[in-house]
Amino acid sequence: MRRIYKYHVPEGRDFSLMMPEGAKFLKLDIQNARPVMWWIVDPEGPMSAKIFTTRGTGHALREYETTESYLGSYLTLKDQYVGHVFEVKE
Repeated sequence: MRRIYKYHVPEGRDFSLMMPEGAKFLKLDIQNARPVMWWIVDPEGPMSAKIFTTRGTGHALREYETTESYLGSYLTLKDQYVGHVFEVKE
């Protein structure tokens, strides 16, 4: 049975998350002053790593960071940092 799971996003860096294969992205937002993503997953499915990167406003983009891999942006109120999250596609 599919469920909605939440994953924390480390601010301002590359990161990977173990997720069930076939996970579908829903939303990126701030919860309790931390960036998080919600995904539809099948928790019984095989797990694999998804790789992500966060770029701040004005930072250089890599060739693979495109609108097709863009998931969303978030604003931290503490330091007014705006992070833009991309999924690194193979």
